[in-house]
Amino acid sequence: MGMSALGSALAETDGMSIERQSKVTGIRREDRVWRLTCEDGKSFRTRRLIVTSPPPQGADLLAEAAPEAADFLRGIAMEPCLALAARFPHRSIPGTASNPMTPCFLGSVTTP
Repeated sequence: MGMSALGSALAETDGMSIERQSKVTGIRREDRVWRLTCEDGKSFRTRRLIVTSPPPQGADLLAEAAPEAADFLRGIAMEPCLALAARFPHRSIPGTASNPMTPCFLGSVTTP
C-alpha cells in the first residue's frame, strides 16, 4: 500500500491512468484542463488532478493555478516523524510461554 494508496484507489475507481516516476515541476489551469509539466520535459493534460505530495510541496505546485488550495495546504502543520520498516525472522520473539511477542511492522512515529 503506502502513501500513494489513496490516489491509486481513486484513480482505479474512476478509470484514470497513473503516470509514475515523473516529478511534476509545474501545474497550470487552462480553461477546464490541468496542464502538468515534468522535470524530464514530459507534459500532461487532464480534467482531474489528485495531488498526493506532502502539503508544503503541494502548496508550491498549486500556488499559481489554485491559490486557495495552496493557502489551505500551507495552513497544515507538519510534525517531524520517523518512518521505520522492520523485518524479523519468521519466529516469535521471546516473551512468556502464554503470550509470546510477535514480530511486527512499525509505521510512523512522531518525534518530540
